[in-house]
Amino acid sequence: MLLFAVLMVTSCSKDDNKKDESIVGKWVYSNWTISEAKVDGVKLSSAQLAQVKSSLGDDAVSGFEFDPEFTSNGEFYINGEYDGTYRVNGNKVTITENGENFDFIYSVTNNRLQLDITSTQDSNNYVVIRLIYTREGGNSSSSILKSSSLKIEQGAAISNAVQAVKKLIKR
Repeated sequence: MLLFAVLMVTSCSKDDNKKDESIVGKWVYSNWTISEAKVDGVKLSSAQLAQVKSSLGDDAVSGFEFDPEFTSNGEFYINGEYDGTYRVNGNKVTITENGENFDFIYSVTNNRLQLDITSTQDSNNYVVIRLIYTREGGNSSSSILKSSSLKIEQGAAISNAVQAVKKLIKR
């Protein structure tokens, strides 16, 4: 009987961890960073990445300061309004908005969602922007809501980051 009780507690504990790692839920925008970049074949150091982020400022990703929700039936909402659908394949989430797909690499750990967006010109020129969200109710900070459209804002944010990286390298 004692063994059964221990097994039940252990299995519930594992299920809770799996639930925490799910993308399903409401998320609140928290922060962003440039996690990786390469320009003309040169990979930027952590210090250079921090310098690029600082020079860009938070306006560079203002289009991503939204609160997403991923439902269990594959619907995607921005700031409480239906915005499209999504599907998960391994660590990749594809959001479909108005027939257009947007791919992100994602991870969920300790109520924190990271979405990585990669802008690749070629193998020698790319930027990876990491967007960070916290699960609603999981020690989240409030955000300024500026966007309800991935399509319009994604290109501008990444383009700004790529230009800032190129300027830094040419100094």
